[in-house]
Amino acid sequence: MLLGYNIRGDVDSGKALQLTLFWQPLAATDSNYKVFVHVVDQQGALLAQRDSEPVSGFYPTSRWQVGEIIRDQYEIPFTDESGEKAKGMRVGMYKPATGERLSVTLADGTSPEDRAIALP
Repeated sequence: MLLGYNIRGDVDSGKALQLTLFWQPLAATDSNYKVFVHVVDQQGALLAQRDSEPVSGFYPTSRWQVGEIIRDQYEIPFTDESGEKAKGMRVGMYKPATGERLSVTLADGTSPEDRAIALP
């Protein structure tokens, strides 16, 4: 479960956003998933991304304990003016071997078709 997040930084050329995600596992897993962070424009087109195992690979999901809170940080740099078009972010997890995203259920009970959580 994604409990919350913090965003700071800037989308100007040569700058970066710092995103901190706070995860809480609801069940144990033997699988190691990757996290995707996509910065998108108003139409949902991808402007920047960062994919990584949680906690920069130092704490894979197979080691997570039910109920604990995991602090997971990402830096998304902008090397050109594309960040000026940024209107939101999409985050989630996927199976590295297949690229298949894990299903998402939002607080209102809906499941987004793209299997991603929208962040403002």
